[in-house]
Amino acid sequence: MAGVAHVSSAAPPLNISPNNIPNGTVSTFYSATLTGSNGTTPYSWSITNGNLPPGLFLNPAPSPSLTAVISGTPVLSGTFSFDVTLTDSSAPTKTTDTRTYKVTITPPCSFFDTNIGIITFGNINPSLLPGPALGTITQQINIVCKQNMAYTVTASPASGWTINSVLNSLDTMNYTFGYNTGGTGAGPNVPIPLLLTSPAPQITQPSYVNAAVGAYQNNQAITFTISWTQAGGGSIVASLLVGNVSATIMPLCVVSQSPGSMSFNIDPSASSIATTLSPDLQIKCTYKDTVSVSASSTCGGSMMSSYPPSCSGSGIPYKFTCLGSITGCSGSILGTGFGGGGLSLGLGGSSSSADYANAPIGTYGDMQTIQINY
Repeated sequence: MAGVAHVSSAAPPLNISPNNIPNGTVSTFYSATLTGSNGTTPYSWSITNGNLPPGLFLNPAPSPSLTAVISGTPVLSGTFSFDVTLTDSSAPTKTTDTRTYKVTITPPCSFFDTNIGIITFGNINPSLLPGPALGTITQQINIVCKQNMAYTVTASPASGWTINSVLNSLDTMNYTFGYNTGGTGAGPNVPIPLLLTSPAPQITQPSYVNAAVGAYQNNQAITFTISWTQAGGGSIVASLLVGNVSATIMPLCVVSQSPGSMSFNIDPSASSIATTLSPDLQIKCTYKDTVSVSASSTCGGSMMSSYPPSCSGSGIPYKFTCLGSITGCSGSILGTGFGGGGLSLGLGGSSSSADYANAPIGTYGDMQTIQINY
């Protein structure tokens, strides 16, 4: 007797789709459709864990429709996780499917990119007078706001911004910049710059002309609060972090007065003779910059009877001095900035009778080259 085989197959499981639903924005109508499949209709839908974003509701469509809609107008920003459970009508045991969704509701104003700005003044030449040193916004803060959403921007502190020397926090420079104080949004695809490029960030000449040499950065973060009153109100915060405004005062020296000539009127019967350069040589150097001064003689420290053009003939040794020295011309000084009269090197010279008493009558000469290192 032949046997009979019986083949049975399980029904496809109950299923909720899609796997993910879109994010939304506060005060903007939201709608996402969920669809059930398989199982036995009619279905029932429910939130079984977590919470929908405030302002949204789960709305099952009338039977025999297989769908439900999450819809409404969100009133609170944030990320919300919740479980949606679908239950069918199969007998004797009902079957279910549960899917977890995560929805982020963004505020009506949000950052288009980073919420941190950077302003750079670069290398500032303190001898370039007059006029401000202009800065560059190297990282902008952009926001986007819902169409026609009014917003305002406040800064804390609102003014009195300074950058401080990295070497000595007591050395400061004041700076200013402009920022967008408010307006209305133009939609999620129209970024609004927070920091203004016109006028450019500035350090005025009186602030940098006598600033100490070296690197500077801000030592206090500036916080920007972007606020709105519509859609229940709210705010977001941006910042210029500590160190995100920077500048460098360049080490620099310039000759602010052309050197004169130094003349010895030698009386061979005198025991010694001294003179000074008239007018003296003046230089201006960056404030607190260490400057070294040295001098070199064309004729090796002697005035020669044939100079110019050559260091030959009779010679009279002499000492060339500066910076208050009585023995030579070398040493270090600190720059005093470019706002005042500058530094006088105090150039002078001396000779003794042992060197000139028996020198032939005539005119003697030499040339000293001053080297200033900074």
